[in-house]
Amino acid sequence: MRDATKWRRRRVESMISPEFLSAVKTTAIIWVSFLSVLSVILTVCDKLSSKKRRGARVPEAALFLAAVLGGSAAMYITMLVMRHKTNHKRFMIGLPVIIVAQYGILMYCIRFAG
Repeated sequence: MRDATKWRRRRVESMISPEFLSAVKTTAIIWVSFLSVLSVILTVCDKLSSKKRRGARVPEAALFLAAVLGGSAAMYITMLVMRHKTNHKRFMIGLPVIIVAQYGILMYCIRFAG
């Protein structure tokens, strides 16, 4: 049974070119970097507009969308540092859950895509 798993893995690896994997990794790094910066900017803007008590706030749905798309770790750290939305269970539980899910997906991709 173990040999069959190795064979399947080798077969999949031979179907994916190293250039393609390199391009995917580069694209993923750029994507997560961009989303992380965007998440920090959204969080800081929301914090500043909440302090002024006027102006347009960033919707929670936009914050969660930025987190789910790849900026969850940066957003979580920014919220803790700025003490923004730290009393909201939705964020203090939701963001770590998103981070763990993204980490699981990353580990799955590394394990099975080489």
